Amino acid sequence: MQISDYIVEENMLIIDAVKVIDKNGHGIVFICEKDKLLAVLSDGDVRRYILEQNNLERRVKDIANYSPRSVKVGSVVNLIHYMKKHKITAVPVVDDEGHILRICFEDGTEVYNTCDIHIPIVIIDRKSVV
Repeated sequence: MQISDYIVEENMLIIDAVKVIDKNGHGIVFICEKDKLLAVLSDGDVRRYILEQNNLERRVKDIANYSPRSVKVGSVVNLIHYMKKHKITAVPVVDDEGHILRICFEDGTEVYNTCDIHIPIVIIDRKSVV
């Protein structure tokens, strides 16, 4: 999994966000704009909304939590204790601009931003070197 598997946009329909939550299997998505963390939406938020409103045709921005918990990169924080203290199941680690660099989950798993690095490699056969 990659961080992009946990990211949705504010204007996405709630039902489409539920599909992303179901696919990533962690019960949560993060709402970002221009790669910056804005909000969070959990499967519990969606369940409570359905019980009150019963309308999945609304937008994510209508029910998202715009005060998401996050930890700045470089902070000296035990992330598992942080999640337990705040009763959350996942915490994004963000840079100074609010970009999500990794997501840590209560079960100890982590998801990182990944990129392809193409570095040419030269292999020298010592037997052929004179």
